[in-house]
Amino acid sequence: MYSDIEFKMLQHGHRKKYKIINPSKPMLMVLKELSKLKVEDSSIRKSTLKDSLKDSEDFMKSHFNIHKIPCQTADGLRNFISARKDLSVSEMLNEYNEFGIETDPYKLPISLENQDFWYGRIGELGINYAIEEFLVKAKVIFSEIFLSEKMTNVTPRIISHEVTHSQLNSRKGSIQSYYNYEVLSIFIEYLHSIECDSSSKEFNLEKTLRYLSIAEDIMLLEEYNKKSTIVSPRNAVIHTMYLESEMKAIQLLEIYLQANPQIKKYILDYIQKIFDNEKTVEELLERFNITLEESSNYLKNKIFIKEKRG
Repeated sequence: MYSDIEFKMLQHGHRKKYKIINPSKPMLMVLKELSKLKVEDSSIRKSTLKDSLKDSEDFMKSHFNIHKIPCQTADGLRNFISARKDLSVSEMLNEYNEFGIETDPYKLPISLENQDFWYGRIGELGINYAIEEFLVKAKVIFSEIFLSEKMTNVTPRIISHEVTHSQLNSRKGSIQSYYNYEVLSIFIEYLHSIECDSSSKEFNLEKTLRYLSIAEDIMLLEEYNKKSTIVSPRNAVIHTMYLESEMKAIQLLEIYLQANPQIKKYILDYIQKIFDNEKTVEELLERFNITLEESSNYLKNKIFIKEKRG
């Protein structure tokens, strides 16, 4: 069996490539400033699951054509595998790729967990065969969306974030690099927060949560590169993915916010093409020269310094 990260790379059509960021000087400058941030409790409001789902669905479907995704329960997949244990790999692959019920992602079951209010993830199923060809060709099947039981005004954006993953991960190869895995989900989360509140309170809350996440990723990667044992190599790879994705998402958002209406439409249309498996995330990033180095310098020069002066 493959490790969980390698399994995810193969299942989603990413290139198999491992790297761990050694935080640069601009990143360490960012860490020092962002570590001072705090979430203002007054910006957090209670919500309900029904309202959060409607808010997210209205936002997402006003901007994108959301395609159906294959859905099944974990028990259903276990029963499927058990009944076909004597099949050859090619026979199993053929039957597996016909398995699952095509479902609107907003109809996926919701599981609530005792987690922080910004928690969310989408459940994915698969068969972890130690055969690369199988994983490269096997589709992703979705089971449910996991959310915090603490429903707040952040919950709708978390749902939009997870639905974005459903649109990307159901199109194998739409993200070629694992380290860009969260870029569009975070960008759309930001965009949702901006459009739902003209007062900017929602966006500032979103920004603070993401900046604190960036600070934590930089801090833990710095610890890892100092040979600290508190961060495992596996977790260092995951923190690398989050840090790179978060920084690129911020740069893409700033490009979008500063753009004229034609460029904004171009970016959203391009994301639709990625959802439709006509383009890749990497092609969008290349189009706007969004790289780890550029986004690191951007965060230092355009956000760190400007906000410190403000």
